[in-house]
Amino acid sequence: MNAILRFLQKQKKFILFIEPISHNRILQCIKGDSLLIQSPHSLDTSTKLTDYLKAISSINNPKILSKVLDEGTGSFAVHFDVAVKVLQQDMIERVIQGKHGDHSRMIFRLLLMKGKLEEKQIAKLAMLPVKLVREKLYTLFKSGFINIQVCSKI
Repeated sequence: MNAILRFLQKQKKFILFIEPISHNRILQCIKGDSLLIQSPHSLDTSTKLTDYLKAISSINNPKILSKVLDEGTGSFAVHFDVAVKVLQQDMIERVIQGKHGDHSRMIFRLLLMKGKLEEKQIAKLAMLPVKLVREKLYTLFKSGFINIQVCSKI
């Protein structure tokens, strides 16, 4: 993936639009790259690259890489908008984990996935005590990572 990003960055087409890049061009970019692990029982670089690209393009959530052409090894397109969102979310989660711990990161991720939830729902889904969830929610609110919406009980 790093080789693809470096190639597209050199082409000055980094985030402007998605232009497919061929399997052979990616292979040229990674020749001599130390990222590929060499072992006596390993497949050749082209086969490993094909397997790697197929695996990444088959992941649907989030879809960062997609196969454009099905002829032979084909071409692939990198969806930079999705990649940037994934990197931003990961960075925010790491900051939350660093400042407030693993439980806060888990609660934050749960809120991103499910949307608005009550304390009891979060505690049940995260399998944490309600008191701990309440404390973590308050610290996340105080730090500006989440907003609280008060709902009246009818």
